[in-house]
Amino acid sequence: MPALRRSPPLFLLCIAAVCRGHKLELSSPLNAKVALLQPFEYKGCKATLLGNYDFDSKRCFLKDAAAAGSAPVGPAKLAYKATYNFVKSKASLALNGKVGSTTLTTNIEGSKPVKAAVLHTLNAGRFGLSLEPAWLIKAKSGVLSTTTTYSGDKHKVGATIDASLKGELSYDVSYERPLSSGRVASATVVPQKQKLALKYVDARSEPGATWTAKTTIAASNLLRLPAVEVSRVWSF
Repeated sequence: MPALRRSPPLFLLCIAAVCRGHKLELSSPLNAKVALLQPFEYKGCKATLLGNYDFDSKRCFLKDAAAAGSAPVGPAKLAYKATYNFVKSKASLALNGKVGSTTLTTNIEGSKPVKAAVLHTLNAGRFGLSLEPAWLIKAKSGVLSTTTTYSGDKHKVGATIDASLKGELSYDVSYERPLSSGRVASATVVPQKQKLALKYVDARSEPGATWTAKTTIAASNLLRLPAVEVSRVWSF
């Protein structure tokens, strides 16, 4: 792990010294990620400043920086997140307004809107349903995403279907089960890609840290041992 043993950039140490919240992730294949969080208030307006460092994406500076906040306006709750990606040199803005169980969202890249969506959620006992029609402005195409879930005492089952106006259809089925307190195993099947994604999360073995192991198995290559990515995340 020679590359990650190098001294961190001075700017990262300076930012970490003044920020209130930090999250560090080390993963295999070798990579380091740091999430920085700092609450901010100006003339009664509250916001949160965020920064993400990704060793693989940009070793000498932040991968991206953002400012996010929300405010109630009558019966609605308005929220925003302005992000600048230093890797792609692009600015983006996400705006959404929520009234009850319905959320309207607009995504802007640079000065051009790229997506507008409406998300509506319904819950009846252990069943959940969400409908999200979206218009992809740049692609001039519409997409309807439908997600259904069932939450039992010891498991959760979900299915997502995405249908576009171009006739494209994709779907996946997921299953999640707590193994014990703080330990969860999940599996997601993606039929079109003939892939099975497995994930195990352990937030119990080590206090203050979360271990995650995940892998993807392809039906076309069952004889090959799949790669397993392991990561450890902790706050400091």
